[in-house]
Amino acid sequence: MNAMKHTFFRHLLAFVLFAQRLLAQHDAMPYLVPFELVGNTIVVQATVNGIDGNFILDTGSPALVLNGSYFEGIQVPWMNQAVSDFHGELSKARHLVVESMDIDGLPVTGETALVVNLAPLEQTKGIPIHGIIGYTNFNEMEMLLDFDKQHALFFPTNKKGERLCRSSSYRLTDSLDLKMSGHFPCIQAVFEGKKLRLGIDTGAEANVLQSKLLKNKMGEITLTKNLEVRGIKNQRKICPRGWIKNLRIGHWEQEDREMVIANLDELNSNLNLGLDGILGVPFLKERKLAINYKSKKIYVWEDAVGTIADQEELKKLEANKGAAKQEH
Repeated sequence: MNAMKHTFFRHLLAFVLFAQRLLAQHDAMPYLVPFELVGNTIVVQATVNGIDGNFILDTGSPALVLNGSYFEGIQVPWMNQAVSDFHGELSKARHLVVESMDIDGLPVTGETALVVNLAPLEQTKGIPIHGIIGYTNFNEMEMLLDFDKQHALFFPTNKKGERLCRSSSYRLTDSLDLKMSGHFPCIQAVFEGKKLRLGIDTGAEANVLQSKLLKNKMGEITLTKNLEVRGIKNQRKICPRGWIKNLRIGHWEQEDREMVIANLDELNSNLNLGLDGILGVPFLKERKLAINYKSKKIYVWEDAVGTIADQEELKKLEANKGAAKQEH
């Protein structure tokens, strides 16, 4: 009889713990991070080793890069690393151990950061830039970008990439398969019958297409105003920009899309799979997209409820953020 009682209580305890986990998951909410657009650059507030500042949210960066104007770092002789920009220009990097970091209160696992001179980037943007938050800082979460509300939602995920919490303000409408080229998330596109690999880059202010694809076709492109593309060291390249016709991304219908035409050979030299182009902020603005590295999907979301309900959920998210900050 006692054995039966013990068995009953063990099952009861197991059920209670299971129910608590379910309730905890149900009550859990994604983490909201407001951002500001400076031109077409996504800027968030973050804190690294106690220093607050403006940081660029950049899936095109393989790691956390810090500005030498605010962070010292040390030179490690046997770690001769450098940061390469769009033009292939290298900036010699120092190293800094990240003891603590959060993105607007969202705790991020510590790591080693690269420290370079970002002063030319600050001059271009006209604001202090303390660093660039890259792939290793958010690849364990699903990141949803909502440009209408100017915030990102970060969802913790399990090993399969399944969300551990939900947001009632959005509903899933579509998805695209995702592949990786180094740290770049990529989706497939088709242009004139040829399959292309396009990288998703939240740090790119324009959409870019490999110039080699358009050899002998420039006369067929409706050119617009040229774009001056600047690198980390403020080097400049003038690139033509024009409307590319009938570009199909994934299974979506073909569209005409304005893209900068540039040589991507320098960028591709650092990737295991070459890119045929880059989809930057102008593409990301078109939909509410979420990047999930673990499930290897890019999800398309849309608003699911009205303005009043949205505001109520935003209040809950802000309250959740405040509670998390107090815990840390």
